[in-house]
Amino acid sequence: MAFRMWKKAVLMTLREKKLFSVFTLIYTSLIFITSLFWELAITGQIGEIAGYFVLIFLGTSLFLSLLYAWIIVSRNRRTWATLKCIGYTNKNINSL
Repeated sequence: MAFRMWKKAVLMTLREKKLFSVFTLIYTSLIFITSLFWELAITGQIGEIAGYFVLIFLGTSLFLSLLYAWIIVSRNRRTWATLKCIGYTNKNINSL
């Protein structure tokens, strides 16, 4: 049972490869830009505007993480319904 769940989790991840790659690139760039402006805000090289940019980038990261979670949930509803029909429980699906 555990191997079957692991195999299904890997297959579900591979199906979402394109979406995962896009969001990973966006997150990576946001982390880089946020750390850059965080450093500039601490050293005070460009003034107070760096602090505002840090807040904007953190807000954008929060928004993107919620958007990504919503997209994944809405895409996988049919898969989860199929898994429930073949005998998976909510606990098994959550562990995927």
